[in-house]
Amino acid sequence: MPSTGIITGLGGGSGGGGGGFIFITEVTPTNAGDNVAPLTYVPGTVPAEKVLLTCSADTRLITVHFEAEGGGGENFTPLVQIDGVFCANLQKISDRYFEGSVAIEITKSGAVKVASSTGQSASVDVVLGARPVVESVVWDGVLPGTQTELKENNTVTVTVKADMAFNSVIVNNAGAAGYTPTISVQDGTEADITFNIADRGSHTSTFPLLPVTVKVITSEGSTSDPFTSDDIFPCNNLHPSFTPGTIEYPTDQEALKDGEEATVPVTIAYADTY
Repeated sequence: MPSTGIITGLGGGSGGGGGGFIFITEVTPTNAGDNVAPLTYVPGTVPAEKVLLTCSADTRLITVHFEAEGGGGENFTPLVQIDGVFCANLQKISDRYFEGSVAIEITKSGAVKVASSTGQSASVDVVLGARPVVESVVWDGVLPGTQTELKENNTVTVTVKADMAFNSVIVNNAGAAGYTPTISVQDGTEADITFNIADRGSHTSTFPLLPVTVKVITSEGSTSDPFTSDDIFPCNNLHPSFTPGTIEYPTDQEALKDGEEATVPVTIAYADTY
């Protein structure tokens, strides 16, 4: 078990003799979209879940958060560092207590040690894992009813496969897909999901077939990179329309009398039958 660097009464063993304790409170991803979870803490502390022991990360770029006690003399304000990377955001909690964080890049699983100029240190075991990878998105080609194309607010079902278990799917509002809330699925490496068709696509498009882009999320919160399918969805959201022409009145007339008729030419577009 890694040293917590906590003096007696704060939930663990000291990382060095004397005062000036330091302990790790949290590890977070440095970049949005990455994930650090699950986290395990020293049991029985007050408050609970205060002293971090282990965590898993799907990214090399992590930020280690800590709390530290000042020392004596020139070490009253502690200098805190991880492998030579010093904390640049130290903040005072109270007269002798401080907090801060250090952003680092790890290369493998193992203990990450944070050290204070007071002589105390603490460490956390970080397991560096992989994030999920979407392997395929497959559509069976089934269209609603008797339609030969897809239009806005139609729904289609696809099968999403990944290299590890996931329990939710994000469908990007792009390509064939319109806005679709995050979809919860049974935990596994394959799931059928249903999404809404967008108002994009037409006969006049250079590429009338559109793709769908998805991401999967594991139960620990790790999110895959986006995966875009082939252009497989026949989307056409052009509604039938007609454009009236100039009214053709009887010769030398610009109006109609009772019993007379006029002709109105109409141009019809995007209609199969009429």
